[in-house]
Amino acid sequence: MAVKKTLLNLQQLDKFRSFGNARPDLFMPNFLWINTKKGERIKLDYTESQRRIVDIRMDYLKRQEPCWLLVLKGRQRGVSTVGEGFMFTETYCGENCNTLVMAHLKQVTSELLEKARLFYDCLPEELQMPFQKSNELDLAWKHNRSKMSLATAGTIDIAHGRTLRKVHLSEISRYPDLYGLLKGLQQAVAKSPDSFVLAESTAKGSDDAMYDLWDEAVKKKNRWQPLFLKWMDDSDAKRVFNSDIERESFLQDVFDRYPNLKDRMEHYFPRKQWGNSIEPAERMAWYADRLIGDCLGDENYVKQEYPMSPAEAFLASGTPYFPSDCTELYANKVRPGALFDPRICFTSRHRLQPAPHLNRDKEPYLEVWQPPRRGRKYLISADSAEGIPGRDPCSAMVFDIASMNLVAEIHGVIEPHPFENMITQLGYLYNNAVIAPEAHGAGAALCAILKNNGYQPMYYKRVLRNNVWMVTGDLGFDTNASSKPQMLSEGIQIYRARKGDGDFIPSEALINEMRFFVVKSFTGQGGAANGKHDDRVMAWLIGIMCCLQYLGMADTGISSVRGTGTMRSTEPSPSDLLEMVKSSNWCGQSYGEFYKSSDFITEGFLNYDD
Repeated sequence: MAVKKTLLNLQQLDKFRSFGNARPDLFMPNFLWINTKKGERIKLDYTESQRRIVDIRMDYLKRQEPCWLLVLKGRQRGVSTVGEGFMFTETYCGENCNTLVMAHLKQVTSELLEKARLFYDCLPEELQMPFQKSNELDLAWKHNRSKMSLATAGTIDIAHGRTLRKVHLSEISRYPDLYGLLKGLQQAVAKSPDSFVLAESTAKGSDDAMYDLWDEAVKKKNRWQPLFLKWMDDSDAKRVFNSDIERESFLQDVFDRYPNLKDRMEHYFPRKQWGNSIEPAERMAWYADRLIGDCLGDENYVKQEYPMSPAEAFLASGTPYFPSDCTELYANKVRPGALFDPRICFTSRHRLQPAPHLNRDKEPYLEVWQPPRRGRKYLISADSAEGIPGRDPCSAMVFDIASMNLVAEIHGVIEPHPFENMITQLGYLYNNAVIAPEAHGAGAALCAILKNNGYQPMYYKRVLRNNVWMVTGDLGFDTNASSKPQMLSEGIQIYRARKGDGDFIPSEALINEMRFFVVKSFTGQGGAANGKHDDRVMAWLIGIMCCLQYLGMADTGISSVRGTGTMRSTEPSPSDLLEMVKSSNWCGQSYGEFYKSSDFITEGFLNYDD
């Protein structure tokens, strides 16, 4: 004969529920139990990642504002557990609360419901409020008129006939129509100060709807608050060894098999922060276990499943044009430059206006990694756009010609006239740098403006004739079916050769674009993945190609061309001028300026050391 549960009186029960409703952060670790992977049943004890979610949720409750939290995570971080803990606590302890729990698979949804059942079953017996309904899809209580409902993504239209206050969306990157579901969700969720929508997932490529949702959240273009959870922040994410020798032997073997891991450890666990602590080694050993065991040695897959940054979580779908191993070496060496506002007129280094708090996602900016140096020759490549908000942004990159290092960049959605003004000012600032605008498409307008303003020196289109680069009278670099393959070929060669050189590519934004620059199946050439931009990549490729041509080192397909020349007189003859124009080093300079530059190059400019 079943024993009937003995409840406290309703007043005591409601007092218990009132505590949980006001302080779910305290209620969960005191009254909710979970099953561990070892089959043990323990009280919920927050990990560092779970605590960050708890703190954000409590902050919204304190401010009495609806919370829409978007969590990008690695596997096994306990996000689903703490999310379900909030859903159960706020439903069970609240009043008139409709809660929806959804996952991408029916099995996963059922597992989330089982967590909620366990929470209920482990409450003190006298505090187990009787169910009005309990089945495989719903948990409902009559006393507080609240209900938890389960659904699988793609099986229901939540916008019809539902009013929700709490929602938990698990593994949203696997949903068949995420944006369609979210449109309905925004109509269904009540505009209540205690409303809570938690969407969480590991990433699944850069052409997935979650990437767009995350990108918009980071740029504050939607209502979601983004939260990236790094596995390195959790104290349980480490492998403990019996001795120093055992630890060092294990890591040495791992680094021999996967050399990139050593660079990643140095980047994400810098010695100046950790000192002689053994924690970085223990954490990388844990990561290596995930790589070798869970991910079968696939370095790209482990980055998606256990990301160290949001950028590597959203690995590009398809074949990356720039080799991933090189990209990660560069990513480990990137560094922020000094930010300036290029909209404010400047003519010298001292007139640049520092703008450390400039919003890089919404405003044009100038980022400088290396200021102009006396005696150096520079080149500015420019990839222009229409300057219409929502369209492709503009990018102008400054290169030290001799080293081909990227030293500065202007970026943003900028109209042609202001963009021309910015890059010419930048040209004067960088020792009268050669300006090489992209001449195709939207760049034609920029070329026309530059041609009329009288700035020199400018880059003029080159063509191959008899295995020699010949300068034409057309301003700018024309990216077309003929020039693009060679530009890509030259770019990838030097990208491989200089891998890991932090001075060569210090820009994190450029490296992130390179992650999503993929091989296009219909052309075999490189281009931005669906929904991504490649303006920085194209400006960089143009700059590299122009630097090589300017140095006389651009591959012609047969042999490398190295131009040399000496100025024969101070008053050039027509034949002297013709010889200059035909030179692969000529970029529109005057006769004196050209041979001054050429002599500088041939007299050891490539080995110049400040």
